[in-house]
Amino acid sequence: MNRWTWALGKGLKAVLGLLVLILGMAGVFAVPASVATYPVVLPKGDEPRWVRGAFHVHTTRSDGRGTPEQVAVAAKTAGLDFVVLTDHNDFELRPPVYVQGVLLVHGVEISTSDGHLVALGMSRPLEGVRPWMPPGDAVRAVASAGGTAVLAHPVQKRNPWKDDASARQTPGFELYSADTFFRQATSNPMSRLLPAVGASLASPKHGVMLLVSPEPEPGARFLKLSREQPRVAFCAHDAHGLPHTGRSSSPWPHTCPRSRCRYRCLRTLLKRRSG
Repeated sequence: MNRWTWALGKGLKAVLGLLVLILGMAGVFAVPASVATYPVVLPKGDEPRWVRGAFHVHTTRSDGRGTPEQVAVAAKTAGLDFVVLTDHNDFELRPPVYVQGVLLVHGVEISTSDGHLVALGMSRPLEGVRPWMPPGDAVRAVASAGGTAVLAHPVQKRNPWKDDASARQTPGFELYSADTFFRQATSNPMSRLLPAVGASLASPKHGVMLLVSPEPEPGARFLKLSREQPRVAFCAHDAHGLPHTGRSSSPWPHTCPRSRCRYRCLRTLLKRRSG
């Protein structure tokens, strides 16, 4: 046996040993995940069943892995009633539509020169909107079209919202972003990503929840902006199909009771569900 064969054998053993160690550690996290539960808290009184949905989901119209129809199927499997689709710079105005019994609400994620802006609920086409436009112009264009603007992942290191003036004009704020949590986990593979992967072997929902970590910065910025005027906080999936849309959407559904539901399409959905 020459030294190259010996070195190759040692290298393969080391790699296999590392894989066994990683799988063993993942298995340790899978055991408690198998008994973890996340009960759904039901509304009180005579209020009809709340609808459950996912906000900020991408499809093959931009950089997502699934078509709108495939997203609807995944959402139905996850027990969701609606999905807000927000493909990058897809400015075509589309009406809400039911697919597989799931209401697809079409919005858009606008790439501005100072961050990403989610827009939804437009009653008219967006005018003069283009990629990398000034952020203030984008916020005003959404308002002029009758829509609601939401700051997307505003404190994320990769694509933060950098313009304070337009931030004060924007009514919506992504307080939690699953995409941000995932990016943070990939930067800490042993302490955050491995436990989540291991838990996903037994419970995908628990695996996703392990990605969640306290984030004081978005909370502080949200509260600062809210001192000037009320803001709407969103829990965003920013899903692209990896991990599977249904798995990533199920742990963090948006819920909406009839009395507090703002958009007509969602109020119609509530009426259908309670009728």
